[in-house]
Amino acid sequence: MSNYFKVRREYFEKGLDFLFKTTYNENVQSMIYQGEVDEDEEILWNPVPKNNHSDITPLEERFDITFHSSIDCYFNSYWFAELDGFMDSYYLTLEAVLPNIELDTFERNLKGYKINHDKLDTISLIRFL
Repeated sequence: MSNYFKVRREYFEKGLDFLFKTTYNENVQSMIYQGEVDEDEEILWNPVPKNNHSDITPLEERFDITFHSSIDCYFNSYWFAELDGFMDSYYLTLEAVLPNIELDTFERNLKGYKINHDKLDTISLIRFL
C-alpha cells in the first residue's frame, strides 16, 4: 500500500488533486482529513498508518467464513479513503478503511453479496465498473 500511495502522491503533486479528495463524512475521525470542506462537500485526505488492530473475527463468525490473511492486512495497514482508478481497461474501486467505520461498508457488502449469491465463497474488496 505504501508504494501505491507514493505513486498516487506523485501524480497528486503534478496537479491531479482529485486523487486525494473524498466526500466529507462526519462519522469519520478527522485524522485523515486535511484542510476544509470545499463547495462540492469534498475534503483532502492523507493515508495514515494504522496503530490499532481492527478485528475481523466477529465478521468471520457472523458469516461463517474464514478470510484470507490478506483481508486482515488490508484492513490493518492504513487509514484511507476510497481509492479508484484504471487497471488495464477496467475501472475499479478499492474499499475505504476509515477511522470509526472501517468495517461497516465491508460488512454491508458481505451481507449484500450473501443475499444475492446465497454464499460467500469469494470475497472482493474491489468493485469493477
